[in-house]
Amino acid sequence: MPNLKKLILIMLCVACGTAVGQTYTTKMRHCVTGSGVVLRWAPADYATWHIADTMGYTIKRYTILRSGEVLAPEEIQNPANILTAHVKVAPLAQWEPFANDKYVAIAAECLYGEVETSTAASTARAIYQQYRQQQQRFAFALYAADMSPKAAELSGLMYTDTCVNKNEKYLYHVFLANLPDTIRQDTAMDFVNPGIETPMANLPAPEARSGNLAVNLQWDITIMRDYYTAYIVERSDDGGATFQALSDENVVSITGDSPRSANMVYYTDSLPVNNVPFLYRIRGVDCFGRISQPSDSVEACAAPPLDMAPTIVNYNVIDNRNVELEWYFPDSLESSVFGFRVYSQSGPNQRLHKIFEGTDSRQRHFTDLMPGMTNYYKVSAYNSDVERLSPYVTYVGLIDSFPPAPPVALHGEIDTTGIATISWRANTESDLNGYRVYTSNLPNTEFALLSNSIIKDTVFYTSVNLNTLTRKVYYQVRAIDVRDNLSEPSETLVLTRPDTIPPASPVLRPITAVSGGFPKLVWVASNSSDVAAHAVMRKALADSAYTDVKTVPQGTISEWSDSTLTTTGIYVYQVVAVDESGNRSEPSEPQRFVFDFVEHIALTVKHDAGQVRLQWTPSVKNVANYVVFRATDDEPLKPYDNVGQCSYTDAQTTPGHKYRYAVKAVYTDGGESILSEIKAIK
Repeated sequence: MPNLKKLILIMLCVACGTAVGQTYTTKMRHCVTGSGVVLRWAPADYATWHIADTMGYTIKRYTILRSGEVLAPEEIQNPANILTAHVKVAPLAQWEPFANDKYVAIAAECLYGEVETSTAASTARAIYQQYRQQQQRFAFALYAADMSPKAAELSGLMYTDTCVNKNEKYLYHVFLANLPDTIRQDTAMDFVNPGIETPMANLPAPEARSGNLAVNLQWDITIMRDYYTAYIVERSDDGGATFQALSDENVVSITGDSPRSANMVYYTDSLPVNNVPFLYRIRGVDCFGRISQPSDSVEACAAPPLDMAPTIVNYNVIDNRNVELEWYFPDSLESSVFGFRVYSQSGPNQRLHKIFEGTDSRQRHFTDLMPGMTNYYKVSAYNSDVERLSPYVTYVGLIDSFPPAPPVALHGEIDTTGIATISWRANTESDLNGYRVYTSNLPNTEFALLSNSIIKDTVFYTSVNLNTLTRKVYYQVRAIDVRDNLSEPSETLVLTRPDTIPPASPVLRPITAVSGGFPKLVWVASNSSDVAAHAVMRKALADSAYTDVKTVPQGTISEWSDSTLTTTGIYVYQVVAVDESGNRSEPSEPQRFVFDFVEHIALTVKHDAGQVRLQWTPSVKNVANYVVFRATDDEPLKPYDNVGQCSYTDAQTTPGHKYRYAVKAVYTDGGESILSEIKAIK
């Protein structure tokens, strides 16, 4: 509703005013119940609270919508349609009947209690003490109003509008009453639909942690702080059949030092015994005094502190493949732990790795299905707060007769200097000692060991003889463990020795001209067996270096017409052979060619709505203009018109006559193209 938003914005600007000086601020919330709209507000600072103690507040209600339609501005501003109410702090006599409500008493003391005045001089310390006293009175007054709707009502911070219609929507203003126009204040505003009762937010179940003779509860109020000012903690000792509040006092949030604690509420339930389960849940209390539905319940019990670690008392090696561990832990401490964790390390000084985490406090056995050849074990007991690790390590070794897996993912190359680089993926065996690399010039013969020492890395470098007719070199890699168990060889890696010998040169025959004056090159291909392509090189006679202008794959053609020339002149061509390794032969003997550009312009002619439409291909050279020639019937061709574009429309034609047309390009250097083909049309 763009118009509604605009209207509310205008009213907000009018209500806030434009005066300068001290600014008084107020914040407001609302609650729609079956009996009407309850407004609840609070001053944002001591100055506003202090002046409101005397002036009170004014509430104005504007009807914005009725039956879904936005009212006209003049109807909204009509005083007859505006509800106005005034709220002030109640006289002290009206507080006395509710003296048993401690929050009413706190608010009354903050408002009517005597203020201590310092007899000391107006030193900085005295001013600070007075400021502290003001802030404390202000904070406790708002706290009491949040905890007790009656305290809020008597403090002039609550108003209930019972004269509402559910088919209307209202905009409420709350502001300090009777302030001079020269004093600025921010108007608290709230847009309310009295036809929808304000629901209460669902609460998350609390988290429970066991302590010695205590259960510690906590719950996150990151979202709930906008809904509830306090909480009720309930406990059940009969499995959830009944719940009782744990205290007459509601639990409130106390901001901690860390960002997390600022969004958490904590409560400790002291218990007479350990190991007895209870159910806990919470309810929220909002600033209107409403109590929410309970959260889901959570089970917890007090437990003695976890101050003892488990101890491994036995182990058993099964089929030289698995290791079964057994540990001791007192049954009396089972309620203190969530479960047990098992750690393993390959050496006494190596890093511990968690290989198991259990959630059964009665567990005393674990079988390691993937042990290494050497294993050092520790077991710990843990709960949400602490973990106790056994102080002693237990060594278990297996009889190692199993070789490592063959290395995989071999990759390599031989560079032009004869250095071969071979790499592979690292093996994952915990007892791996390294690798051995083998080579052969033939795939089906025995491979020779390249190095007597064990290779610790997964990259190996070796030199290769390039001056041989054997193009291929074969490699295999084996893994070896600490007990000298050697793996099967890897898959064979085949590397090709780099080709450093260039191919034989091709022979370029004399160059001839083709249509348009372009050169046609024909060559005798190189007779080397590994030729992959022939490259045509060209340069202008005055240039010093050649440029590759065409690459022709081997086995396709041995000729090429160079139609890329655009400038007349003398050009020199050579052809080189390129083999599979990129080696280039010596170039062929150079051949010269004089290029005299001859351009043919392709012309098309057709009738177009009683006119003759000419179009032709653009010139590849710089054109000054095109000359259009025309002949009527048997007359000779004569220049007819000059144009700058590649089209022309002849509107000066007469039915019954035959017309012939041609076009010629005139270049900026003064040259001319040959006349296009003559086209006739009737």
